[in-house]
Amino acid sequence: MTSTEQSLHSFLVVGFDTMGTLLDERKGLAAAFEPTASHLSKRPEGEEVHEKLNVALASQMKKDGASTAYRTIMARAHRAVTLDLSDSQYTPNEEESLAFADGLKKWPAFPDTVEALQSLAKNSKLVLLSNMDTETLEYIAGQGALQHVPIAACIGRDKSHGFKPDHRVNQSLVDAAQTQFGVSKEKILLVAQGIKSDHVPAKEMGLSSAWIDRYGGGESALKEAGVRPQWVFGKLSELVEEMHGSRAGH
Repeated sequence: MTSTEQSLHSFLVVGFDTMGTLLDERKGLAAAFEPTASHLSKRPEGEEVHEKLNVALASQMKKDGASTAYRTIMARAHRAVTLDLSDSQYTPNEEESLAFADGLKKWPAFPDTVEALQSLAKNSKLVLLSNMDTETLEYIAGQGALQHVPIAACIGRDKSHGFKPDHRVNQSLVDAAQTQFGVSKEKILLVAQGIKSDHVPAKEMGLSSAWIDRYGGGESALKEAGVRPQWVFGKLSELVEEMHGSRAGH
């Protein structure tokens, strides 16, 4: 864990990257891609699918821009990856690609996510921040993996008008905290797994952040990105423990 002079208990609004931080991106993508994988002559490894999909999604977001629904972007990325993995021998139809995109609503939460968020919500407003569409975020918060968590606000690409690492994404969190809860930037904490997508822009904007190293990137991942968040944890539950400890000692 890395800490600074500011205590974790001082944050009144906590913004969360959703995919990969609260929801298990690798398991979610693998499950959503499974129907397609069954059509391929050579079944790809899960890590290969994850890497190719992330590359395709990044490329598609850059090409289409945030005015395009994330559901559409995911469907297009699915088609591109399927063609790649099958050497263009299998082309998914639109229905299959959209079904893959809709699988996002069914992504599972990490084992510690719900309990940790329920605990944090006792003293802080929780905000979901994501590249995905706000409608999808609201579904996840209301009917999906986070339905038992009191989420105060959901901000998707149609509200931020940007895709990470565009500063408009984090700025939308700052704006929402101010307008909806009367909380200034100094009292906002961004919690995220993505280093280049979340923590680099947070550092550039002077926004406090905590890294949840969900997939074991460790120090090498931080050095590669050239940035160090104020706090580093291996699990979300560890952040909660530290926050409670700082509050008790206040």
